[in-house]
Amino acid sequence: MANLTAIQVGKFRPKSARYSKPVFRNLYLTVNPKSSGGSKAWYARYSFGGKRHLLKLGDYELMPYEKAKMRIAQIQLDLKRGDNPKKPKRTETVESYSDDVLPTRERNTTLRSFKNIKGVVYKHIIPAIGHIKLAELTKKNITDFLDDMESNASRK
Repeated sequence: MANLTAIQVGKFRPKSARYSKPVFRNLYLTVNPKSSGGSKAWYARYSFGGKRHLLKLGDYELMPYEKAKMRIAQIQLDLKRGDNPKKPKRTETVESYSDDVLPTRERNTTLRSFKNIKGVVYKHIIPAIGHIKLAELTKKNITDFLDDMESNASRK
C-alpha cells in the first residue's frame, strides 16, 4: 500500500503512455502522455455491489493532495454506510466551485493578480451567477453576464 508525500506525487512526469500510480489507500494519480498534454488526475478505486469502480475525483492542478486524501476518507465512510460514492452529476454551484478553485490559483499567480481575480469573482461573478448549479450553467448565462458587465462599464 503506497503512502506517498505531496512532494513525491508532484514528481510524477508524463511518459509516452498513460499510467496510474497508487499514492494512498485506494487513491491513484493517473498521468496522461505528453502527446495528450501530460495532464494528471486523481482517481478512487473501490468495490460496491460486488463490482470494482473507478471514480474521477478531480484534476491534479485543481485538487491538492490533502483534499484528494480527504475525499478518499469520505468515500470509505460512504461505503461503510452502504452508499455508492459515485454521486449524481455535479450539484455544486458556481459559488462553491469558486471557493474550491480560487485557493489553488493563489500559489500560481502574483499577489496583486490574485487579489484582482478574487475581487472580480466575489464582486461581480458570484452575485450575478453564483447561485446557478454548474450542471445547469449555460453559454447564455455567461454571455448575459458578460453583456451586463459591458453595459455597466460603458455607463461609467
